[in-house]
Amino acid sequence: MRYLPFLLFSLLLTACAGEPTPDTAAEAAADTQLTTPAGRDLPADQKMTGDPATDTVITRYAYLENQYQTGMLQRKDAVYECGKINGRIELYNDKGDFAMAINSYNDGPQRSVTDRWYFTNGKPAHLFSESVTWEIAGPSVIDSNGNELPGIRTATAHYRYYLADGKTFKFLKKKWEHFNYRNDNVDPASVADEPAATDGAVPERIALVTTARETGVVDCAAFQ
Repeated sequence: MRYLPFLLFSLLLTACAGEPTPDTAAEAAADTQLTTPAGRDLPADQKMTGDPATDTVITRYAYLENQYQTGMLQRKDAVYECGKINGRIELYNDKGDFAMAINSYNDGPQRSVTDRWYFTNGKPAHLFSESVTWEIAGPSVIDSNGNELPGIRTATAHYRYYLADGKTFKFLKKKWEHFNYRNDNVDPASVADEPAATDGAVPERIALVTTARETGVVDCAAFQ
């Protein structure tokens, strides 16, 4: 069940290889479409928007996500502990060039965060951040074996940052809740990303990736 925090750390292991980077947004979309199971639409976050700046980011994001999902990236990890925060950064290269980072950490016993960074020429182009917080709430439930389980409320938030020239030029977010004792939970796919104001700043957690990439260790100052 994807709503429990510890499952955010179950990530695919990847091996090394490579494919030529698509030259256009159309090629990137087509490459991704080829890996989309028959009968399914292209993921909403990989569809072209008509805005050149946004579509440039989506092109890169779609290409790297395709490479990641098909096991075509080289990987190394950096594990860290920063006070109560425990995490792991996975660093990925595409044909020898730094291209992607996945930073997953527990911020306390009931909250976890996963930041997925995508890079172009060594600079961040996109950040997809997911935070999941859970708490015991509501009536208990009986599972299929007759065991009584506590009611759980899970709150999930998605944040998307579109970056260029070291600044965030577009910021989207969406949030929803899930209750294990209800049968009418919202379908996350039906929750739309909403535009949000941005001052152009890049989340400071990029420093975690930068130090891990350059030194192999994580600078905990980014969490202070």
